[in-house]
Amino acid sequence: MKFTEVNINDLERDEKERLFKLSILEVYSLSLNNIKEITGYITLTLGMLIITSEYFNSDSNNSKETKLTEEALITLNNLHDIFFAESEMFFKNSIERCYISYYQAYEVYVSNLMKIVFWFFPEFFNDKSNIDIKDIFNSDSILTVRNKLIDQKVKDTIQTNNISQLIKKFKDLFGVEIKIAKENLDYLIVASNTRNLLIHNNGIVNNIYIQNLNSSRISSSYHNGDKVIISEKDLRDCNKFFNKIVEETNSSMVSQMEQIIKYSNSKL
Repeated sequence: MKFTEVNINDLERDEKERLFKLSILEVYSLSLNNIKEITGYITLTLGMLIITSEYFNSDSNNSKETKLTEEALITLNNLHDIFFAESEMFFKNSIERCYISYYQAYEVYVSNLMKIVFWFFPEFFNDKSNIDIKDIFNSDSILTVRNKLIDQKVKDTIQTNNISQLIKKFKDLFGVEIKIAKENLDYLIVASNTRNLLIHNNGIVNNIYIQNLNSSRISSSYHNGDKVIISEKDLRDCNKFFNKIVEETNSSMVSQMEQIIKYSNSKL
């Protein structure tokens, strides 16, 4: 059952806490599966390009042996060049897309964690909301209204905080500290800023990127105006680091579930 289908008003305290803990574990499992799917996609894409390239080279070599006309041979060679130019661009774009997807998978995971805590413990939801009053009257149930309120709250929180601030928000909002090793946190900060460059600045390093890394005391080989290059090794690093980061985040949440529950009671 999705946690947004649970009407906590109908639950006894023990059952609510049980479903809360179960939901935390479910989104953890979902996040790991998302990372696995991204890795599978890039592996499949790379494999297809290699196979197609070998086939194309084989056809080119065979065509020379079958003595094609000079015009046909020129056409085939042109197609050969076009194929490799297009496939190189396709693979570059695929790598960048997967790099972005790794980061966004973690952002979705953090978003889901926040939604779960707000859903089961609305007492943490202690500020005013700017939800349109028409949304309330047009909703078919209190669950729908609650879902809209929480979605907006989490969306606003994510959009107004960088990734390191977002992680610290768990302490401010829920009294729980997300503990991530410095090496992994540094990687997450770099990934966040690199993602922003790829999406908003065509991968060109700017002063914002440099300043954000400097403020976190993270060194970089890139300079202002450089083009960020994402390699296959970067994707392997993404897979490794984001698995670690998700694991650390989950461990923090699981080990402090009781603390979240107690902290929510203090808000009543």
